Amino acid sequence: MPSPFVDPRTAFRAGRFPLVAPAIAFGVGILVAACCGYPKLTSGWWASVLLAVLLLFMVLRTWKEPVVRRRLGYLIVLLFSLAGYWCSTLHHPPNHSPFFVEALPATGTATLLVQIKSVRPGEKSIRLETEVEMLVSDSLRKPVSGKLLLYLPVNERVAALNFGDRILFAGRPEQISPPLNPHAFDAASYWAGKGIFHRLFVRENEAWQLTRKARPGLRAWATTLRESWLNSFRDHLVGNELAVAAALVLGKKDLLTEDLRSAYADTGAVHVLAVSGLHVGIVSLLFSGLLGLFPWRGLWWRIIKVGLTIAGIWGFAILTGGSASVLRAAAMFSVLAAGGLGRRKTHLFNLLGFAALAILLVDPRQIFQVGFQLSFAAVAGIGLFQKWLAGLLFSRFRWVNKITAALSVSLAATLGTLPFCLYYFHQFPLYFLLTGTVVVYSAFAILLTGILHGFISLAFSKLSFLTGAVLNFFVELQNAVVFWGRQLPGARQETAWISSWEFGLLLLSIVIFGWWLRRRDFNSLAAVLICLLGLSFFGWQSSKVRKEQRRTVVYNQGNGRVIDIVSGNRALRLISPEVDPEKLRYTAENHQSARGYRIDTTLYLPAAKTYELPGVATVVGNLLFTAQGSWLIENAYSTETEMIEVDFILPHNFSEKGAAEPAKSWVIDGKTRYYTRDEMLEGAVDSTTSKFHFTAKDGAFIAE
Repeated sequence: MPSPFVDPRTAFRAGRFPLVAPAIAFGVGILVAACCGYPKLTSGWWASVLLAVLLLFMVLRTWKEPVVRRRLGYLIVLLFSLAGYWCSTLHHPPNHSPFFVEALPATGTATLLVQIKSVRPGEKSIRLETEVEMLVSDSLRKPVSGKLLLYLPVNERVAALNFGDRILFAGRPEQISPPLNPHAFDAASYWAGKGIFHRLFVRENEAWQLTRKARPGLRAWATTLRESWLNSFRDHLVGNELAVAAALVLGKKDLLTEDLRSAYADTGAVHVLAVSGLHVGIVSLLFSGLLGLFPWRGLWWRIIKVGLTIAGIWGFAILTGGSASVLRAAAMFSVLAAGGLGRRKTHLFNLLGFAALAILLVDPRQIFQVGFQLSFAAVAGIGLFQKWLAGLLFSRFRWVNKITAALSVSLAATLGTLPFCLYYFHQFPLYFLLTGTVVVYSAFAILLTGILHGFISLAFSKLSFLTGAVLNFFVELQNAVVFWGRQLPGARQETAWISSWEFGLLLLSIVIFGWWLRRRDFNSLAAVLICLLGLSFFGWQSSKVRKEQRRTVVYNQGNGRVIDIVSGNRALRLISPEVDPEKLRYTAENHQSARGYRIDTTLYLPAAKTYELPGVATVVGNLLFTAQGSWLIENAYSTETEMIEVDFILPHNFSEKGAAEPAKSWVIDGKTRYYTRDEMLEGAVDSTTSKFHFTAKDGAFIAE
């Protein structure tokens, strides 16, 4: 049995990966620009910096000492960091002149002409990602730039809109707001990562008009072909099997039920339902494997083989809808495919570095996309750990090695993406090795059969029953394994939310550990141990903070009221009857998971009797006593005799009563009736002695 460890003579050397450091430096420059707010710098400033760096480079290049020449590499890395900084500021939409928001009139509505870039149907509205082209008025047509999120009501007229259509509408765009509740989904940051900072809701169907219909092009042809492909599936698959095949092969996820999504998420296999790097990688392997069956050799055949593989990759990307994640994965695997063109073997990390540089140069905001991070982390994990894991699992039986090969790939990719999964999704599927291995094989079979079935249905429809039956078998098998894995005890483990520091240290320790497996040097091992010690310290610190926490949180909840009184890892929740329990997932449960407390008791307001949760809070009618002070929680039946001097008041009908009762803080949440903030501040209480907090404007109120 060969050693599971790589020969030290072939150990990693930094000089073997000349494109990795520039790619990392370019990404760091983008992150620095984001932290600085994408300042708009003049061309003269950049020219001066570039000239200074070039002069320093030329001076150092004349020195013969090895130490000085080695510093040229540091200078090149600095140059790539500056390039990333400059590129990100250049691509920042508000830095483009004229940005459409700056051209809007000071008051009132504006008429805008936009081009549709993406259409996403919903239950209550249809969301359009648009590119703003022109500001239109009676006497002026001013070209502008920028992106806008547009919401239109659902109807047949809106459903006919497609990519490339141009529409005209009137309205006043608003900035996308940050979340109002702690640890809630940050839509502002999500859309900022796509270069979109404003949105507009068009309520009336007559408020917009179609000015130009897009000419049928490649995307329209791909959409028609995809619908025909889906119809060929409908003849042989139904229910969950049809939904999974449509999502996995064609990228259509609208047939997936909530229960089906949940089952795949609980077993760590949800990634196969969204066409991404895994699917593009499988398609790349399919084409290269099939073309490798031909006996031809030589440079010209290698060129043809790579060209056909890249064409297949991009054809699949266009067929599945051409989303940003698919196009990004197609670009990455195109670079990987082209890397095998030469006779000399190009290392995987150099290809990854080149792919990252190419993608970020075109769109620097891709670095903030979770899909970008997961794609590169998975491939990097395979490069770092797959050979080592394959050596550990090596067997003298060839058929066993075929199975362990998929296991090693799945485990290596999981190690690479582990920090990102814990940081973004806060969960870890316990049986990911089992379900992940089955999914790798079944996804390969489903994609191969699904693509073959589509071609046979179009060319030889009488034979499609055979491929349809095979496709149905593979999808049924995959679904059966997923639902079986979901029923296993502890199938999904919810993990504590980790901080940015913990994420960074965990990622760094995994990377250095992969480096140490190849080099086996003391410095790498010491660095891993230091990272793990730092990770342990931050974990202990987080645990200590959670045990000692004392806070009362009044959430922003539509027309209802939700209050959590937290003491350590225990909490009392007060909730008004009209609050839908399903909406608590978006209002309070993320904060509950992040702070690591459980809800011991839930009381519905108004409380009918006295209740005490020892060490947490006491409820006496409309009065609440916590570690932060006394609270008066008004309801529709409150009377003047109940009004006493307290520290906090949650009023019920402020617009009628005014701020007549003395309190340190007034918390105006979704249960409070009032007209405007200004009308409220006209109440009887002097605003210099009382503080007013509006959850609909200021976010959740937290007293500690």
